[in-house]
Amino acid sequence: MGLVVLGLGLATLGAQEAVAPAVSPLRVDLKIGTGIENREPVGVAETFGEGMTQLVGWTYVRGATEPTEITHVWSCDGKEMMSVSLQVKSSSYRTWSRKNVSGMRGMWTIEVKDVSGKILAKKEVLIAAETK
Repeated sequence: MGLVVLGLGLATLGAQEAVAPAVSPLRVDLKIGTGIENREPVGVAETFGEGMTQLVGWTYVRGATEPTEITHVWSCDGKEMMSVSLQVKSSSYRTWSRKNVSGMRGMWTIEVKDVSGKILAKKEVLIAAETK
């Protein structure tokens, strides 16, 4: 009888493992700024004036066990504006994308997604009317 119970216990464990959500091995740091110097973001802020012409989404990815891909999804006020696929070529890798934002005020969001579409990081910045 002990063998039957053990067999059922193993079957239950197997079923639970199959339902458990996959955890991405990737760890991501995300910053939004105005440019890149020496592979690092510059002009990082949470609010930019309406005169801003370009934003840069900078991502530092760690933990890739093989070359993979991430996607930067740029949105303004909830509307997707651009999606950029970026290669991650090693276990510690920096990459970035640029978005022209001339004349586009609003709440900008960038999401970093893995190849399965899971959101690994998300950051928001505001482009607002300049105050004098």
